[in-house]
Amino acid sequence: LKSLLPHSTINQQHKQILQKLIQEETTPLSDQELSSLLEHQGIKLARRTVAKYRKQLNLSSACHRKQIV
Repeated sequence: LKSLLPHSTINQQHKQILQKLIQEETTPLSDQELSSLLEHQGIKLARRTVAKYRKQLNLSSACHRKQIV
């Protein structure tokens, strides 16, 4: 499937899934925990990539999301 889709399309899909995970979390998850959840869904992203995508989506880190909740 990866070979059929442009790289930017795959990245956008990963960002959408990440955003959905963060919106649906009951307690703020760290970038490592989000990376693990994505891996269970078949998406292998490093913690630093999750952090990069989260920042591009203008989403706060787990410690800042705790303060908002």
